Amino acid sequence: MDERESRGGGARNEERNALVCANLRLVRAMARRFSGRGAEYEELYQCGCLAMVNAAASFDAKRGAAFSSYAYKFIEGGMRECLRKARRTALPAAEGAGFEERSIASLSVRAALSKLDPRERAVLKSRFFYEKTQTETAKALLLSQPSVSRIERTALFKLGRELRL
Repeated sequence: MDERESRGGGARNEERNALVCANLRLVRAMARRFSGRGAEYEELYQCGCLAMVNAAASFDAKRGAAFSSYAYKFIEGGMRECLRKARRTALPAAEGAGFEERSIASLSVRAALSKLDPRERAVLKSRFFYEKTQTETAKALLLSQPSVSRIERTALFKLGRELRL
């Protein structure tokens, strides 16, 4: 018996492993849901599994919550971070487009952005140009995080409609 097991760490690790193994279907389902948004299924699954391990490490069953409910936000956050990283690494690949194509696209986006109201532009600028989280954006613009989420969703919808995406 090693030192961790004598302190009860072995039993805790076994509980954690059991929680993780019992909830792999949740990670698979979420990875399927997020796939096709810029990252491969396997990459999302891996990020989700790592997030679930982190959730299992901090989970306290005494609080009465189901582990799957507790882990959901961890997994979702891990997958969203994975998608953000995939988008950041995909941008340099787009740099290979011709100068003329980039110029036309840039002008189209600028024209579409100019049609948004100033608050929508500020939210998109903070989120996508400065890569701030919704919470950080909310604090900077003196808004609530749910308001930032709604404004962002509306602004992206308007941009997509304007650019006909």
